[in-house]
Amino acid sequence: MISNPTSKGKTSEAVILATLVRLGKHVLVPWGEERYDLAIDDDGRLMRVQCKTGTVRNGCIVFKTCITDAGRPGGDGGYAGQIDAFAIFARS
Repeated sequence: MISNPTSKGKTSEAVILATLVRLGKHVLVPWGEERYDLAIDDDGRLMRVQCKTGTVRNGCIVFKTCITDAGRPGGDGGYAGQIDAFAIFARS
């Protein structure tokens, strides 16, 4: 299968979802297009989570915190005020 950004992102999201469920977290998946990928219900407090794919470089996990593409050369402005946490999947 040819890897592309969408399939990489969906794979990371699936791994993160499975890990959170395995850890006993109550995970919600939003309906429709939201800025966040998942939400965690933590005793009535909802935490909006953006899933990202990272890489390990020099012992650190590196990931993009905003979207850049030809249609948005200045980026998308990031996630300030729209998510509460990043969840990162990175293979070592």
